[in-house]
Amino acid sequence: MHYRPPHYKFWGETSPPVFPVVYAPGHCLSYPRTFYATFQLHSLIPSFEASSFTLKLPQAKSSVFNIYCPPSSSAYSVSDRTFLRDLNEIFLSFAATTPHEFIITGDFNIYLDNPTDHLTSQILYLLSSFNLTQHVNFPTHNMNHTLDLVISSSDTSLAPSSLCSLSDHFPVFTELLVNRTPLPPPTSHSFRRLHSIDTDSFLSDFTFSQLITNPPDSLDCLLTAYCTS
Repeated sequence: MHYRPPHYKFWGETSPPVFPVVYAPGHCLSYPRTFYATFQLHSLIPSFEASSFTLKLPQAKSSVFNIYCPPSSSAYSVSDRTFLRDLNEIFLSFAATTPHEFIITGDFNIYLDNPTDHLTSQILYLLSSFNLTQHVNFPTHNMNHTLDLVISSSDTSLAPSSLCSLSDHFPVFTELLVNRTPLPPPTSHSFRRLHSIDTDSFLSDFTFSQLITNPPDSLDCLLTAYCTS
């Protein structure tokens, strides 16, 4: 993590007590204590910061992947080619294979509102190749550019919205519908209540069964007599 801005303290102080706050690069997560969350910092990606949170709901899971890309003016900025390689080979190849509902969000510091930009077109093509869709179609920065993105599987319907903010970046709101994991079908089991057997009656019945009085000669008939006695 390169830098933790002072407003992290603000998030911790304004979050309700029953909503713990987890900090990650460029991202805060607040969630109800009734949910169980796991956090992972993806530190092996050299060109940008990435983290993920997985919320374990009563009958489902949902993951949020967060990305922070340094601006081109930053000392940590890398070439477009290096960024695209890391995004493709390291991050998306992992995130896009998540077996449950997920979203990818964060500050990409790339003008996604300019489709003629070479890097923008390359990113949109890369997302399409992973069957992913970028949903934000409005400015998220006070310079009237779309820098903060919400990405999901193409078969997931999202409708992000935003509000004005005192910060240079605007908050982006969206809702992710998480389907319940189907419960396995019920199974039935049969068993013998051995402890309820009257031993004397059992021995008496067995003594007069065909297995004792007239045992069959063939194996198949002997097996049938055994199963029906």
